[in-house]
Amino acid sequence: MQVFGIATDTQEQLSDFRIALDLPFTMLSDPLLSSAQVFDIPVSSKASYATSLALHPVLRHLPKKAFLQPVFLLWRGKEQLYAWRQTEKLRNLFGANGRPSPQGIFDITERLITG
Repeated sequence: MQVFGIATDTQEQLSDFRIALDLPFTMLSDPLLSSAQVFDIPVSSKASYATSLALHPVLRHLPKKAFLQPVFLLWRGKEQLYAWRQTEKLRNLFGANGRPSPQGIFDITERLITG
């Protein structure tokens, strides 16, 4: 099984983020939002651009002034086992309404992979 994250941040920022949080998976940089179409990831362009820009300076280079919404996709080979996409409006930049908890993600993953 392979786990990875995708964000609009630079690879250097994601590397620092991964190290700071001791994440055991790869983070991929997608500043042009190419993964949005491939994986059907919602893109947010309604959040406060000024606040977003302060947190994510790479946004100034994006034509749509947007960022990827949170998603959780679980695949086995070419079969998609589970998909959760943030489709409701973000309440803030640090947490999305309805996002599965880390324990919820582990539980879903374990249930679908083992059984």
